[in-house]
Amino acid sequence: MHITNDNWLNFKLAEKAVDNIPGADLISEESPVAHYGVFPIINHRKNDPKFVAFMDDVDRLDKAQQYVDKNYRVPGVAANIDPKKSFWKDYVTYPYPVKYADVKDGTGKSWQIGYMDEYAGTEKDPKVLVIIHGKGAFGGHYGNIMQYALRSGLRVIVPDLLHYGVSGPGNLDKSPARTMQDMRDVVHELVVNQLGARKAAYLGHSLGGSACDGLRAVLARGSLEHRARSACGARGISARGDDRSGKKLNLFDASFARDFDKWKQTWDQTGIPRERDRPVRAERSRLSSTSRNEIRSRAW
Repeated sequence: MHITNDNWLNFKLAEKAVDNIPGADLISEESPVAHYGVFPIINHRKNDPKFVAFMDDVDRLDKAQQYVDKNYRVPGVAANIDPKKSFWKDYVTYPYPVKYADVKDGTGKSWQIGYMDEYAGTEKDPKVLVIIHGKGAFGGHYGNIMQYALRSGLRVIVPDLLHYGVSGPGNLDKSPARTMQDMRDVVHELVVNQLGARKAAYLGHSLGGSACDGLRAVLARGSLEHRARSACGARGISARGDDRSGKKLNLFDASFARDFDKWKQTWDQTGIPRERDRPVRAERSRLSSTSRNEIRSRAW
């Protein structure tokens, strides 16, 4: 930060210094009191995005030096699985302790949601990062991102979506026919209404990116702040498709929303579910003829 008409600390020398230091930047202004303008310039620039970003970086570096990751555990899956117990609750270790909450979607249906909620700082109202996992994944995949964010002084909330990861065992009695909006409503109810994170940055991967897209409208209804969103790999598919005879099918009929049998009746005509399941069936067949020791040795 420099005063352009400072005759004691020459401004042109400051510009040269910035040019010679990789990553350096310069904030400057003219002052009627010349050199002594260095004192009020901080107040003048307190809302300058460049200055705010710099001070946030300094704050994060300071917090990173003080950070003690006392709740971190090495993620993993146990070797010996008892089928009579819960795989997710008893044999999968998430990077941070898992908590549970009963949360209702927009239709009033109650779901048990597993999530991680970590903060290692002392601020009363810290900045919040919410991470939403992708299709076929779960929140435990994001331990390294959580560590980085926690070290930077953020509170991090990572829920598992309905029927994924630790949000599976408590909902086995419920149909998998639920909408994306149902999942958004549950995330909103958990994060905002139960955990109190009224302002947060949302980071969504793949399917989670699509969830974040729709969350913008949900958050707007409550006059909440949706500060950032990353929808990497959000997937799309044409709303119309053909069956094997060329007949046009409405693949996203609104009546499918919570009717699994009706959805299956239409989608089975495309052959897509069967084609997608073929590699899975083949892999199961191969594994059934392969000993546990062979699998373990190949994995290692």
